[in-house]
Amino acid sequence: MSGDSDDGLPESSGAFEATIEASFEPMSSSPSIPSSPPEQTPAPAKKKTDAEILSAWLSQFLVGFKTSNDVTVEISMREFLEITNTDTKAEGSICYLEQDSIDMALALLTYKYERGSDVCVLRAYEGTELLHIGQGAYGVDDVATDKQLLSSVRNPGKRWIIVPVSDGMLKGEAAEAVFKKPALPPTIATTTAAAKKGGGETTLAPYGIHWGLLVVDKKTRLARWIDSSLELDKSHTHTGKRFIRHMLPTGKAAAFVLHGIERILLGPQCRRRAFSAKTAKYVPHQFRDNSFKSDPGASCGPYLVAFLEYLYANPRFLVQLASAFRVEKWKTHRRDLAFDSLRTRVAMQEMIQRKSEMVLRGGEKPLRMTAEVFELLRPKVLAPLVATAWRAYEGRRDNVEFDNFYFGGEKRIRRGGGGGGTDGSSGTGGDGDTGSEGDVEFGKAGDIRYHDIVETDSEDADDSFLYSPTDINAVRISKQLLRAEIRGNPQNYMGIPTKDLKYKRAFELLQAAALAAESSKLTTNPPEPSPALSTAPPRRSRHPILQYPDGIEEAPSDFADATQVPPAQVKQWRRENLESIQKCQLGAKATHDGLSVRAILQVLSGATFTQESDYRLQHIWIHDPEVFSPHEREHPERLLPGVIAQRLRDRYEIFGMTDLAETQQLALAGNNTRKRGHGDGDGEEEQQHVVKKPKTTKTN
Repeated sequence: MSGDSDDGLPESSGAFEATIEASFEPMSSSPSIPSSPPEQTPAPAKKKTDAEILSAWLSQFLVGFKTSNDVTVEISMREFLEITNTDTKAEGSICYLEQDSIDMALALLTYKYERGSDVCVLRAYEGTELLHIGQGAYGVDDVATDKQLLSSVRNPGKRWIIVPVSDGMLKGEAAEAVFKKPALPPTIATTTAAAKKGGGETTLAPYGIHWGLLVVDKKTRLARWIDSSLELDKSHTHTGKRFIRHMLPTGKAAAFVLHGIERILLGPQCRRRAFSAKTAKYVPHQFRDNSFKSDPGASCGPYLVAFLEYLYANPRFLVQLASAFRVEKWKTHRRDLAFDSLRTRVAMQEMIQRKSEMVLRGGEKPLRMTAEVFELLRPKVLAPLVATAWRAYEGRRDNVEFDNFYFGGEKRIRRGGGGGGTDGSSGTGGDGDTGSEGDVEFGKAGDIRYHDIVETDSEDADDSFLYSPTDINAVRISKQLLRAEIRGNPQNYMGIPTKDLKYKRAFELLQAAALAAESSKLTTNPPEPSPALSTAPPRRSRHPILQYPDGIEEAPSDFADATQVPPAQVKQWRRENLESIQKCQLGAKATHDGLSVRAILQVLSGATFTQESDYRLQHIWIHDPEVFSPHEREHPERLLPGVIAQRLRDRYEIFGMTDLAETQQLALAGNNTRKRGHGDGDGEEEQQHVVKKPKTTKTN
């Protein structure tokens, strides 16, 4: 106890000892002999218990990410690990995705698909602020948090606003105690404490029981509410259509959130339903259309993440929001979304882990792992994962990826039995709804609605793919090559139902790219050196957003070249582009005139790392200390050029820049072959290197 003395004696014993010592003072004739204090050995440090070691590890933040709205989302180790928890029965189990997991996944998807320039994805906490504005609890100009929310919603460059919404936002004082905090969202422990303070809510009560996605198009004043657990009945008045029999209260929260957006955009006095708003009824269901049947009550969070990626992978759905989810397209959406909540959970963890590893500092281990934690947890089946990762590192990729393989004899993607959702469907694969238009009857031929092309099966024992089996002169091509193309450009194969058709599509796109390259060679001057060996910088393929220092009218063709751009000039460029550079959140290893800053300036000038030559990637950009470890910089030959380019792209190409018109016209060829170096020698490419300062017009 804190009130006890150190030795455990009553407090009066100290006074008693002082009295005894005073009565034995030395005699005046005795010489005073100073006595050295007895040597005291430091008490051994208290050894941490296993529980304390794990608790300290779990409470750390794994990674923070600055979104395109200039706000930071973070996630703790504990919440990160719980993403793949699907156990709804264990006491204290956290199988529902928490808001940090949702916020981080949506932000990283927006970054991955480069939609930060035209899509505003708000955090769940900001959704609560909008709900309060919509309810009238807050005025538009006195938002409880900072003014960043207002500027994000009003940003004229962002056409769409996307908000994750939970019915927990509707709850009373307990929810207010959590959501009114301007800091980052709390962990479960602090949430519970705050909830008890606010009115006795139980753990997770402020978060509610259901997530949904609100999609708003500011340009057309249109909104659609995406709810994965709608219960529909057949309409008696409109053949083939349905009406909503039951919807969770999350839809009510979404209505208030939308009105908050309306009040910010149109003024505090605007009427409700100023935007045309509807619930998208004909979307896949989180239970019946979920391939994974052991996630019965908690799949709404993964569904929300999977659905946003579905929108990003099919941009026309956002543009045509009013007509994208009509009844006649219901069957197609249920097939093409191919929802598997466990796979989505795993993909979320992989995406967040990759981001965390990009910002590791010297000596830090992935997942903030320590020897003590590793000793306690002892991950199983580690050797195959390490072995396959090592072989891939050396360019010897395994045919079977062990982290995607289920050791029970079947692929993990196969629809499993057992479980069954809370909607009453069995685990046999039927969806329990044999209606008319818009229904999909699984369990018959083609039961597997999505075949992951990355995985191989018995059909691929023969690696040779013949495009036209009836044509004796048809070209044969390696299936491994086709799978690599499909893995590299998955957006080109969304909606293609069978593996064989995906192979055919990949063959056609590769052929188109090869023909385009051959045509380019025939119309140019004599060939230049191999693009892979070129030392020339790539031509710009994106509209530059570079800010120019005074007195400089033309951007250099290569910011990495210290002779073209000496350190003093880099500092000038850095000063003018400081806002963009700060968005990249450079670490301590990056100097003001170093390679990391030069890389950002190169991106701002319109270049992209995927068009760099192998030579430049392995001899120049590999030495960026912000992206590559000392070991990697010391042995650049151990990293494939494509890996170097991708890591640089993931780190620096975050500005949502638009492609030049010429690049858009060549999208068919460009999306299917990695472009490196140039030098076709037609004179026009050299012109692409020249980026001039945009002219400004003065107005009175």
